Amino acid sequence: PASILLVSEDGAPRYLQGDNFLGETSVSLTFALRVLFGLNGFTLSLEGLGLMYIINSKVEMPIAYLPTYGAIAFLPYSFKPLYGYLSGRIPRYKLFIGLLFGNGVLVLATCLIPKGGVFLACLVAFLRGV
Repeated sequence: PASILLVSEDGAPRYLQGDNFLGETSVSLTFALRVLFGLNGFTLSLEGLGLMYIINSKVEMPIAYLPTYGAIAFLPYSFKPLYGYLSGRIPRYKLFIGLLFGNGVLVLATCLIPKGGVFLACLVAFLRGV
């Protein structure tokens, strides 16, 4: 049977064994982790809200293309191991400057997408994920 390691609020490790873990126990997160997860979700949703406003109102992307846009925007996340390898080969200050500059340019490019620029919106979304 499989086992899962759980850490209780007092820090003591606890192992659950069995084949079905659903409904057996409930583990609450510490306050710091709850705040961290909440802030992370909040910041990601704010960025997504602004981008989707531009995509829906300015670019006027058809609803049928929105799942494709989302898939293209998140495609670069599958390359994260490659990014990790490359980041070990580039000096940190150059990597930081490059990422900061690239992010600023792509945010500006998102704002400058013309009306009806569906392909350009998908391209910028892909590059923003890189």
